[in-house]
Amino acid sequence: MSLISEKLTLRSFMQNPLVILLSIVGGGIVGMQFPKAAADLQTYGDVFLAFLELCFIPLILASVTMSVHHLVQSTVAKQSMIRIVIVSFGFMALAVMISLLAGFFLHPGETVLSSHSPRIHDISLAASVVERQLSDAFDQDKVMTFGSFILSMVPRNIVVSLANSKVFQIVVFGIVIGVTLGFIKPETEKGGHRFFEALYEIFQRIIYAISIALPLGIFCLMAGEVAKVGPETILPMGSFIV
Repeated sequence: MSLISEKLTLRSFMQNPLVILLSIVGGGIVGMQFPKAAADLQTYGDVFLAFLELCFIPLILASVTMSVHHLVQSTVAKQSMIRIVIVSFGFMALAVMISLLAGFFLHPGETVLSSHSPRIHDISLAASVVERQLSDAFDQDKVMTFGSFILSMVPRNIVVSLANSKVFQIVVFGIVIGVTLGFIKPETEKGGHRFFEALYEIFQRIIYAISIALPLGIFCLMAGEVAKVGPETILPMGSFIV
C-alpha cells in the first residue's frame, strides 16, 4: 500500500504544471548555455517521443475495435446509431436541396457580380489572381478526388498501415474487426474482445509509466531544440512575445 502511495505521489509531483513549466524553462536555459550537452540530451527526448508513438497506434486500434464491438452487442446503442445516421444524412440531403433550390431560383450574388463599383471590381480581380496562383501551385495530377479519398481509407495491408501510422486506415480496420466480432461464435467473440482489452490495458499502463518521466522528456526536448535553433533566434522571439 505504501508503494502504491509513493508511486501516486511521485506521479502527481512529476505531472504538476509548475514542475513541467520549470522543465521547459530549465531546458531552454541549458540549451542556450550548454549547446553541446543539450544536443546530447536531444537523443533522450527523442526516445521519450518514440515510446509515446509506440503506444499511440495500438491504443487507437484497440479502443476503436472495443467501442464498435460494444455498439454491435448493445441493441439500444445499435438503434441509436441507426437513428443518428438516418437523421444526419437526412439533414445533409435537406441542406443540399435547399442550397440548390436557392441557387436556381434566387441567384444569390448576381447583383454583386454585375455591380460597377470599383471596390467590388478590385475584390473580384484579387480573388481571381489568388485562385490562379493556388491552381498553379498545386499539381493537378495530385489532386485527390472523392473516390481516391475513399480508396485511401481502405487498408490494403494492415501491417503496412500500422508501420506507416495510417490513422484513417487503422480506424477503418478497427471498425471492421469490431463489427465482425459481433457475428462470430460467442466463445471466439469473447476471446477476441479479451485480446483487444488486454492490448488496450497494456499500452495504457506503458503510457502511465512514461508519464512519470514527462518533465524529463520535455526538459531534454526543449534543451535540444533551443541548442539547435540558437539563442540569437530564441531571444528576439521572446522579446517579441513579451
